[in-house]
Amino acid sequence: MIKNLPHNSDLRNEPQVKKVRAIHGTQGFGAYIIILELLAQERCHKIKKDYDILALEAGVEKDMVQSIVEDFGLFKVSEEHFVCPWLVRKNNKEKREASKKQYGEYGNVLLTPVEYEKLKNEFPLDYKMRIEQLGHYMKSHGKKYKDHLATIRNWARKEQERKAKKETESNPFLELLGDMQ
Repeated sequence: MIKNLPHNSDLRNEPQVKKVRAIHGTQGFGAYIIILELLAQERCHKIKKDYDILALEAGVEKDMVQSIVEDFGLFKVSEEHFVCPWLVRKNNKEKREASKKQYGEYGNVLLTPVEYEKLKNEFPLDYKMRIEQLGHYMKSHGKKYKDHLATIRNWARKEQERKAKKETESNPFLELLGDMQ
């Protein structure tokens, strides 16, 4: 269940929602928002297709609710129920975020237990230092990253590339080989 239902401030201008507004007016838009609220309250974000009850909740005619649910591609509709894919994705993201734990001095490096174990396995000697580096960088530069494990891996890859380039540039034997060709 989503307790807070934030949405984009320009939701009314989304193409599918614009179609709802064009056909059903602001009353249809209001009904759409009420339907979203009802879906957000349900555990699986799924509601039975009882258009009479939904119309009563939204304060509009049954035909309008049915049209909003079935005609605009805003919902995934089955024989008996419908869901809002956007709410399902949002809920899944919230669950993933809730399972992340805070690491580092500032507690701003977020990793799930599985991600933390992967980090320990990939960088057994310096995983804590890598967490601290990311945490300090984020704090001092005001940066945010979507995936902290991916960021640490990316930084490690770039570090390896720099080391390889530096070794090639500073190795006189390799330079001689290059001159011979």
